Amino acid sequence: MRKTVQTMNGAVFVAGKSKECKNPVCTHFNQHYYASGVLKYSLPNSTYGLDVLAFIGWQHENEHQQLIEIQENLNRRGIEINGRNVGKLYRQFLALLGGTIAHTHSKLAATVV
Repeated sequence: MRKTVQTMNGAVFVAGKSKECKNPVCTHFNQHYYASGVLKYSLPNSTYGLDVLAFIGWQHENEHQQLIEIQENLNRRGIEINGRNVGKLYRQFLALLGGTIAHTHSKLAATVV
């Protein structure tokens, strides 16, 4: 994996080698395992940093900005992004947030039992 990631602090080039299971009898045959270091910067198949994703989520949820306003704000900061990608990243933000809420909820429920 080699890509340039747009972050709030500018573009960063990241590279990492992923692994793929080549054993045909394995239950994980042909599945890809990404280099974890690269995933600290961005999600797979995304050229925007996790900090950009968090910025979009924060601006929409807490500052109550519309997605077009967030796009304009990011463009002014030098991050090239269109409205469609802002919406896509916002949905990814919600998915990640939902995953953490479910995880936290299940840990709390296990503690109560």
